[in-house]
Amino acid sequence: LMALLQHPDLIERAVAERQVHDRWIQEGLKPLNERVVAGLEGLHRRLPAQMEPETETGELLDTGLQSLLLAHQDALAFLSAPDSTLVQRTLARLDQLDQTLAALLGQTQASGQRTEIRALQVLSAEYRAAFNGLVRSTRAYLNLVYVVLAGEAAELDHLTQTLKQHTLEQQAELRASMSRNNRRTRMLTLLLSVVAIVLAGLLSWRIARGITKPLIAV
Repeated sequence: LMALLQHPDLIERAVAERQVHDRWIQEGLKPLNERVVAGLEGLHRRLPAQMEPETETGELLDTGLQSLLLAHQDALAFLSAPDSTLVQRTLARLDQLDQTLAALLGQTQASGQRTEIRALQVLSAEYRAAFNGLVRSTRAYLNLVYVVLAGEAAELDHLTQTLKQHTLEQQAELRASMSRNNRRTRMLTLLLSVVAIVLAGLLSWRIARGITKPLIAV
């Protein structure tokens, strides 16, 4: 908390990175996933009547849809627990989707369907770009929070400990100085008391002698 208060620019950077992170999700992954799913399902529904869903085209569409859904599932898992394994798995699923769309394009002759497949390829590329952007923003955010701010906090803690140690040393030196001064004061007081007693004794002796001398003379 102290590190944040001492470095407001880091707060602004953290907030900005988090906003970028959220935009990749809300404006990238979620709508793109919905559009690709809708496109694949639409193609599946519009298979020629003579074709059964179990044909190669139907199987490719099912495979593409499954690859996308698994990729999106891994991408959402990455949000809650950022991990390089999830990144690699998501990208591998997207590779499978791209291969499936390429295979679909290669065996489809109808110009309308070819246009739809090319549009899905563009959406797939945009989804990949959105996911890569999400990964970059997540890493930047985590680096800022757990490395930069942690480093600032550690430096601040070190400075605090140094200041505390310096203060304790000054307090110890002050106590030692006060103790020395107290000893000197006591010694001086004792010395002055002894001198006062001696002077008082001498004065009493002189006064007594001054009184007894005339009496003896009489």
